[in-house]
Amino acid sequence: MSSQAQEAPPLSVLIALSALAVLPINMFVPSLPSIAKDLDVEFAVVNVAIAGYALATALTHLIAGTLSDRFGRKPVALIAMAIFVAASIGCSLAVDIRTFLLCRLLQGAVIAGYAVSLGSIRDTSDERAVASRIGYVSSAWAVAPMIGPVLGGMLDSRFGWRANFIAFALLGIAGLYLVAFHLPETNRHPSKSVVLQFRGYGELLRSRQFFAHALCMALASGTLYVFLGGTTGRSATRRHVWHGAWLLHGTGPCRLHHWELRCWTRRFPPTL
Repeated sequence: MSSQAQEAPPLSVLIALSALAVLPINMFVPSLPSIAKDLDVEFAVVNVAIAGYALATALTHLIAGTLSDRFGRKPVALIAMAIFVAASIGCSLAVDIRTFLLCRLLQGAVIAGYAVSLGSIRDTSDERAVASRIGYVSSAWAVAPMIGPVLGGMLDSRFGWRANFIAFALLGIAGLYLVAFHLPETNRHPSKSVVLQFRGYGELLRSRQFFAHALCMALASGTLYVFLGGTTGRSATRRHVWHGAWLLHGTGPCRLHHWELRCWTRRFPPTL
């Protein structure tokens, strides 16, 4: 276990990568009307940037975890961050809706940071520490969506909607730095085949327990995306405050649950 402890990446790095994975979901949402006006399209078309991004991240999450099991955590994270930076720059320079939506979908690669963080925790932690460390990392999914709309709305008000995607590019560069210099490779026993990894999904599809947990998460996340897609008609300043207040109410209990999880797992380690 001592060797594992030496290889364990800093928890702050894992939290930062997880926050970066979720921040692009809603940080730019206050800018949606501005994007629609500037690119001369209906708001419903620009709204695809939310639904399409959700689909892209869902698929990427499945693929990234499997690829990191086969080829290592660090290479997958580096490639994902590089794609995210390039896609963010593409969004900031887009002059038509097709280019914007394509680059927006490619931004979904950043979710690999969260998958790699979970994989690194699994590689370097025992049963008692896994749940606690995952609780810390998952906290980023509660905090980042609360501050994202506030920052995004302020950038939109002062510099225009493209400033949000320039900020994403800068954050992606920071993520590249963290992965390159502060994320050690923790996967010392890579899988022999990607195909074998994907076969494991068949077991999940036959698990009623998995579907129960997945349904709870889908309903909770679906509520968020319905809200994000329907809150329009306000000024950017009012919009970003409204988003932040709603997400504080919605994700606050989630943050409390993560704190409880860490406390209980210290006293009662999970049994497999």
